[in-house]
Amino acid sequence: MLIKYASGMVQEGLLIPLRGSSLRVAPKDSDDLLEFNLVEGVWLSEHCEPVTFDLTPGLLESIGFMRGAHEVMPASRGGEYVN
Repeated sequence: MLIKYASGMVQEGLLIPLRGSSLRVAPKDSDDLLEFNLVEGVWLSEHCEPVTFDLTPGLLESIGFMRGAHEVMPASRGGEYVN
């Protein structure tokens, strides 16, 4: 997946298990994990920078997220982990 920051930076990473409105990513060539949170319909980085994601078609639905016209929202799953 690609992570696109509002600053124009683009980062490649691998999606890690999700919980609720949090999304974790293992960035390419790094040992750290990044965490993003969905706040009022906007995905934010750990530094509160808005981000968007480019994902493989069908990936979101397979992990329990539903894609809207302009946003990605977690499906109602009672806060359980989704792989």
